[in-house]
Amino acid sequence: MARKKSATRSGLTGSSLALIASAVLVVILGGLIFWLKDRQEKKSAELASSITQYEQMKVMKKKLFGYGNRKRTAITEKPDDLTAYIGKTASKVGLPQSMIGNITYEGEKNSPPWREFPISVNITGTKDQPVPHGALISFLETIEKERPYLKSKNLTLQFLQADYSRVQATISWFRRD
Repeated sequence: MARKKSATRSGLTGSSLALIASAVLVVILGGLIFWLKDRQEKKSAELASSITQYEQMKVMKKKLFGYGNRKRTAITEKPDDLTAYIGKTASKVGLPQSMIGNITYEGEKNSPPWREFPISVNITGTKDQPVPHGALISFLETIEKERPYLKSKNLTLQFLQADYSRVQATISWFRRD
């Protein structure tokens, strides 16, 4: 007796089914690879855009806040020289000499690893002639811009309507040991 070849109901043999399954698998894998490659290209473009935006942000931040513009220099001034400088700056920005009270060096303060050299400034106005807000702001800005190592540390304000009747500021310079 002769044997008949067995066939599936659709008339396909096992090897034909394996070939079709392999072809379908190749098409699915090809589509998946194409989709993943397209997604990777989009993400690479987004990354490049983000890097560009970050660099632009760093440039704008540098312009806005002045990062990197200051060079470290040795401070050659003595506290007595700074008290005179602060007095001249107050006059230069429009604070009348009659308002400027004591400008005193308070002595060195140690809090390791920093050493602080505070200078106290008292500015007193009257009801008739209060300390102008704009002049005070200009005074503090000028000091910190012209001498980047000086920082306004404490500021005590007594208000008189829109301006101030009394201002006490501590301007310090800090040095790391």
